[in-house]
Amino acid sequence: MANTNLEGLNAVFVSKVRRVLDCLKKRWQPVVASGLRSESEQREKVALGYSLTMNSKHRIGNAADIIDR
Repeated sequence: MANTNLEGLNAVFVSKVRRVLDCLKKRWQPVVASGLRSESEQREKVALGYSLTMNSKHRIGNAADIIDR
């Protein structure tokens, strides 16, 4: 599965995300909505109330938001 939102994520984490996506495909159409975030992207998420912290694992490539297409 090619997904640009996986770029920059920790390689071990990406393999786990791919396994989760494969399992979810049995019932849904999962996509990674957000992966690695810059400081400014995270600051915007906090300002909008989508995140409560600047210490998100998104900032270090160890988090992914998966949604149903």
